[in-house]
Amino acid sequence: MILAVVTARGGSKRLPGKNLRPLGGRPLLWYSIRAARLARLVHRVVVSTEDASIAEAARACGAEVIPRPASLALDESRSVDAVRHACLAVEAAGERPRAVVLLQPTCPLRSPGFIDAGVGALLASDADSAVSVSEERLKLGEVVDGIYRPFYPEGERKQDLPRRWRENGVLYVTRRDVVVGRGSLFGDRILPLPTEPLMAMANIDYELDFQVAEDLYLRHRARLGLEPAPEPIPMEAGVAWTR
Repeated sequence: MILAVVTARGGSKRLPGKNLRPLGGRPLLWYSIRAARLARLVHRVVVSTEDASIAEAARACGAEVIPRPASLALDESRSVDAVRHACLAVEAAGERPRAVVLLQPTCPLRSPGFIDAGVGALLASDADSAVSVSEERLKLGEVVDGIYRPFYPEGERKQDLPRRWRENGVLYVTRRDVVVGRGSLFGDRILPLPTEPLMAMANIDYELDFQVAEDLYLRHRARLGLEPAPEPIPMEAGVAWTR
């Protein structure tokens, strides 16, 4: 069994209420739940939250809810601890997953096919995890005592910089024993999952990020393998958001 865990706490300070905020006519939370439900290699979808409104919305979106202890929903709480808690709750009910998929609602443009690709890649390998990454070639430096110190020679072209990869937050697939036994999403051997750039561009922390994500969805949903934008719907309790 492959378990997908959508982590959605209610206490965001940078963008309050973001997990229930409408994007393209649906609450942000809906996109991660929907992608997981459509993924062929995911068998069970749960939402980990401490927030009653998010829990109600998650059930309306077609997911099970794992109530998260308040101690795991603080600003400094780690995602892996919420994932581990959800996994143990599922196991206590008698079902043990082979691997766990972490889906953060703040990355709404991942496709079901990308989830399947990540799960399939991990299961076909001897890696501990598979993590989505984006290629970057950046002219980085540091500021010390008000002075900028570049890490690259003056005049070096961007295309000549070393090839680097950035963890982008879109997808994490981890073997169960690594999550539960070691409290890690990575383990020792991490399989890279190169990500469609548009998918990785939508990573919501602030108001502008939300606007960018919605624009990307409305303009590029066909390229990303996402369904057409639905008609806007009311956010009252009990609305069937699964349609």
